[in-house]
Amino acid sequence: MAVEWSLPEKEKEKRRHRVALVAEIEDKPGMLHEVSGVMAHNNVNIHEARSEPTTGGKAAITMTLEVADLGQLQNIMNAVKRTPGVLNVERLRNRRGATGKQPKKPS
Repeated sequence: MAVEWSLPEKEKEKRRHRVALVAEIEDKPGMLHEVSGVMAHNNVNIHEARSEPTTGGKAAITMTLEVADLGQLQNIMNAVKRTPGVLNVERLRNRRGATGKQPKKPS
């Protein structure tokens, strides 16, 4: 009996999961543009985003993204980490999204 674990590409495009990430960045002009550009380049929708200064010349960008699967999420996180000016990237688990609301699954 043949078993297929992954979804066909057409199904992956339809099924999206909302995931919250936070990127610690250098607080300088253009960083939100650079990080959101990674999402656009990888065909990932940004459901919501917020950027705010922290301390010591740093800021935090919190985003709720719509990703197809764990592999795409890992690729996005790695690409963001490689972006100049990004200091760290973490997935926010069981936390609220960028605007403080619990991320919802798209319908």
